[in-house]
Amino acid sequence: MTDRARKGGRIAKTLRSLVIIGGLGAVLALWSSYTTKRDVAVATGNQSEEQHQFFIAAADRPDIASFFKKTLNHEGRLAMARNIGRYDDAILAKLCGLCLGDFDSDARRELTKSLTHIAYAHGDAVASQLGLVGSFQQLGVFRALQAAGPDVLPLVAKRLGDPGTRTNAEAFLVSQREAAVPVLLTLLDDPDKNTRLSAADALGKIGSKAAVPPLTLLVEKADGDEQAGYLSALAGIGDPTSRSLLTAALVDPKLSVPQRVQAVLGLGRIGDVQAAQVLWSHTNDEEAQLRSGALDALRLCPAAALAVPGQEPSLRLDVASGASGAEADAVVSAALDDPKFATKAARFAQNRPNLVAKLVQVLKSADASSQGDVLEAAIASLASTASGKASLATLAQDSRLSGMIQRQSLLRG
Repeated sequence: MTDRARKGGRIAKTLRSLVIIGGLGAVLALWSSYTTKRDVAVATGNQSEEQHQFFIAAADRPDIASFFKKTLNHEGRLAMARNIGRYDDAILAKLCGLCLGDFDSDARRELTKSLTHIAYAHGDAVASQLGLVGSFQQLGVFRALQAAGPDVLPLVAKRLGDPGTRTNAEAFLVSQREAAVPVLLTLLDDPDKNTRLSAADALGKIGSKAAVPPLTLLVEKADGDEQAGYLSALAGIGDPTSRSLLTAALVDPKLSVPQRVQAVLGLGRIGDVQAAQVLWSHTNDEEAQLRSGALDALRLCPAAALAVPGQEPSLRLDVASGASGAEADAVVSAALDDPKFATKAARFAQNRPNLVAKLVQVLKSADASSQGDVLEAAIASLASTASGKASLATLAQDSRLSGMIQRQSLLRG
């Protein structure tokens, strides 16, 4: 056989192969088009056993989210979402969860309704979807569980033992507030440490007073990170019966600084004068985080904090800065008379109508050449209240102040 003949044979074989491949491709394309149309018809059509089985199988299809989002149009998504709710199989919770990642808000609403229907019979299956990480998915699962009622709470609580669902399960239980407390209290005796800690954390975020006695016992029995978790929960609740325990934790050198800071914040949440006295004693602590934490905690209970006499004026002013009421106004007013704190006090005087007269007095008596910062801060604070603005209109006639008042108005405008 000549070289030309052999070459021609190879070309012929290649062409036949290409024809076969092209034919197979066409057949596969036709088959894909046919099956897609069939799947769309089944998913969006009337209730049937075929549709039922399609949905069951679809829960394990890797392409189902894409099918729902890209293959179906808006009306098709609504139809499929509604149709899923016709059936009670537990696996359909997974199907709803996969499809909830869609951007179509109407479709997500219908999927949530179907998921709620499934939750009545298969709450555990819906709770297992708490492992989904998409925000749309989380929201849909939360709403379905919420709509299903309190019977699902023990099923959600079981998910605290699973690292994949723990975070969202805890968040859901916290969102249920007091309704979740009885279930969470039982988990404080769970054999699994992480379940106990997650339950304790949820109770702390809820602020459950009922959790204080068992958490106190756990703090006394535990050590290390587990003790830290229970202590943090008690600090989150801020119950007066925990004052002695939190005070002891604050001064315990064996505890880490973050743990001691948690105790500090817990005292701030307790918020009585006794707790405030302890906090004031740590505003000059050698540890910077404790100093900062003590001041933050005092801001949580400004009335009690300012009722403790004899504290450093600058720190009292810092505590008063975020508080309202007569005590805070009095501290700011007194600081306006002290040249060391006048500028800061003038800034903290915003939204305090009781200090309008005092601010007017500051503006009239201050030296514009040496106290410009005080004047600007006082003008800005006057502009934060209706009565202060009226006073500024009068003060603007003073040639010494008019330019500064106009400039401040331009800056705000």
